[in-house]
Amino acid sequence: MELIDNINTLLGENLKLDARLHKEKQFNRKVVLNAQLRVIQNEIAELSA
Repeated sequence: MELIDNINTLLGENLKLDARLHKEKQFNRKVVLNAQLRVIQNEIAELSA
């Protein structure tokens, strides 16, 4: 159950960051958001495997 909760939390963060990425206009901020998004996606992949 804890694993499922962790994955759900990460998925929620993933959605929030994705929305912020699409709304952001400045390139430098997009780069930072995209890096954070990739870290979260890697964590989700590791937990799902």
